[in-house]
Amino acid sequence: MRKPLTFIRGCYNYHGITSLTFGCENQTHGPFGGSKPDNSKFYFNFDDGARFGGFHGRSSGVRLMALGVYVDTKVKHHLHPKINVHQLACGSSVAHHVRKV
Repeated sequence: MRKPLTFIRGCYNYHGITSLTFGCENQTHGPFGGSKPDNSKFYFNFDDGARFGGFHGRSSGVRLMALGVYVDTKVKHHLHPKINVHQLACGSSVAHHVRKV
């Protein structure tokens, strides 16, 4: 049985991501890689209603430079920003693609 990811945590520095740890229910897998005291830490928790959808990232060819997470949610309605069209400059390319709310 596949267990869903519940968190991803790790460390990074100016060279890129130095370690990754994955959490599934009551289990932890990792850390993969190493970390030093001067590394910065990150933590991503999958809250209720959200689940892991996949990864995307960027590599230097030697190191993992960036890591992103796709998240699936149970949200049925999406929020859209309200924009005051009158505040946009006339002739702006943005103004042609915005409708008044």
